[in-house]
Amino acid sequence: KQPFVKILSKHLIQNFYPVVKILLREGVFVNARAKKKKVTFDKNENLRIIAGMGKVQKAVVTETKQIVEQLEKTKTVLETVKVEKAVTNETKQIAKQLEETKITLDKKVKQLEILHKIGETLTLQLNISKLLASIIRLISQKTLTEKISIMLVDKRTKQLRIKAAKGVTKTKIKIIRFKMGEGVAGWVAREGKPVLIKNVLRTSRFKNIMNRKEKRQLICVPLKVRTKTIGVISVEEKVGGLVFTRDDLTILTTIGYEAAIAVSNALLFNELQQSYFNTITALVKAMEAKEPYTQGHSDRVKKYALAIAIKLKLSKENIELIKRFGALHDIGKIGIPIRILNKPDKLTKEEWKIIKGHPHIGVTIIKTIDFMKLAKPIILSHHERYDGKGYPLGLRNKKIPLLAKIFAVADAYDAMLSERPYRKAFSKEYALAELAHGAGTQFDPRFARAAIRALKRLKG
Repeated sequence: KQPFVKILSKHLIQNFYPVVKILLREGVFVNARAKKKKVTFDKNENLRIIAGMGKVQKAVVTETKQIVEQLEKTKTVLETVKVEKAVTNETKQIAKQLEETKITLDKKVKQLEILHKIGETLTLQLNISKLLASIIRLISQKTLTEKISIMLVDKRTKQLRIKAAKGVTKTKIKIIRFKMGEGVAGWVAREGKPVLIKNVLRTSRFKNIMNRKEKRQLICVPLKVRTKTIGVISVEEKVGGLVFTRDDLTILTTIGYEAAIAVSNALLFNELQQSYFNTITALVKAMEAKEPYTQGHSDRVKKYALAIAIKLKLSKENIELIKRFGALHDIGKIGIPIRILNKPDKLTKEEWKIIKGHPHIGVTIIKTIDFMKLAKPIILSHHERYDGKGYPLGLRNKKIPLLAKIFAVADAYDAMLSERPYRKAFSKEYALAELAHGAGTQFDPRFARAAIRALKRLKG
């Protein structure tokens, strides 16, 4: 009856009908023309197209195409969103990996900065006291720690002793000792391994050896050169009550590795210095043994010089120089014939000229030994006078080195108290009066006054 029905097969109608039904129900074909047509459904749900089915068919196809196109667009959008979501997740993963890499690199840079800092401040320092002080400062800066101690193995007793510290009392520094394997420090020294302990009492290995009231945290690392442990570094109580982390352990281990090399070098250098020093001191004592009237003179002069330096409140560095080199002030007398040194009569002008040459001889002896160059002012100038009438250079007042002024007083004082072949020893009272008399001519007045105050109380 209707051309549209003849074209469509029964199968097509059965399959297409539900779609058309929905489309009609939803008003998809409602337009100016479609409103004039009537579309009805019988009870058996068979599609009956009363009129204008050709136009309806065209409208259905057109609208269906539009829906398909819209669905395709939606599908494309969904796929794009899916891809973008995948890209976003991948980007997040990459960003996370980059952040982790950045953190790792920052740690490496920090370690390299520490190594560079150590290279600048530690490796060239051969004075063991200054070196250990530099290590303490570096650790304090890098770990923000309030308590630091550096312990070295004593070669004689094989025990760990504190050689430098921050935040530790002087009493503890003097009394604390650890045998190998004893306590945390002893264990680290014996095993050669670093430890990070967040609560000593909860660590079964150490809780029996610690004070029960001390729930402290600490890091202890070995100072190790090749396979030999020469000491340990121990840190406690981070600033502000913060907790030690693995990063702190890594930093301290890095410092410990480089510090061990620097400390080892400094110790070897000090041993070499001490060997030189012992040899020269032995020569001085051998010389004094041949001159019985001046036996023990060098040690006594050093003792007097130290007392004067302390009274003048000189720096620790100057006091250390007196301790190390004071006994060598007359080393040049090694080159003076014994017959002149022990002559019982008054010296001739020629003999006196030879005696006056001993400061130059002393400087010649030490000039090839670098670490002993610090002793030059004492050896060369301790016979100079405040008024410029001394020897060998005739220096006066401010041109005379500080330590030389001290030794000028100390040397003269001991000479007066010592017996000579040509005279007996003077009394202590007489010697002190002569120091006062020589103030402003032979001696610097300030140094003479300090010497009198210091030596009055000194026995011997």
